[in-house]
Amino acid sequence: MEKRQGELEQTGKRLEAEEKSLRETRAAQEKQAAERDAQLDRKNQDTERRESEVAAEQARLAALKKELEAERIRFEAEALAVTEIQAANEEAKAQLERRKEELDEIEADAEVTTARLKNEASQLQRSKLQLAADQEALEVEAASLAAKQNELDSKLKHFRESMKTMFDAER
Repeated sequence: MEKRQGELEQTGKRLEAEEKSLRETRAAQEKQAAERDAQLDRKNQDTERRESEVAAEQARLAALKKELEAERIRFEAEALAVTEIQAANEEAKAQLERRKEELDEIEADAEVTTARLKNEASQLQRSKLQLAADQEALEVEAASLAAKQNELDSKLKHFRESMKTMFDAER
């Protein structure tokens, strides 16, 4: 009986040590989870900032496209006037040709910017998906820790009940 009591006390000590170790592990993991949450928050803020920058760049691009279209319309009107005036305005034709080249350069820049913005939007989407995956992993890890804590609590409760029953039986 005393041997059994000694074994139970040893088991109790071992369970309490395991519980303490699990609490420390859980605390460390919760700290890591908090750090990861903070990191995720920073990533979210960075993503939102980048989205805002992309939106501003897209608005600037839209304004640039409108300006380009207005410039193109002006170019066509001037080209018609040059055709009516004919050969007397060769200098005006040369100027219009230069404007057309500038517009083509602006249009090419706009296409490059559009491609870059699409790439950044894709990168932002990947970042959002990664953030969601990281959040899901944190939730799974938290659920696992809770299950381990419940199991340990159950073992400790059972041990305490066994000890109480044994001490009550000895009395």
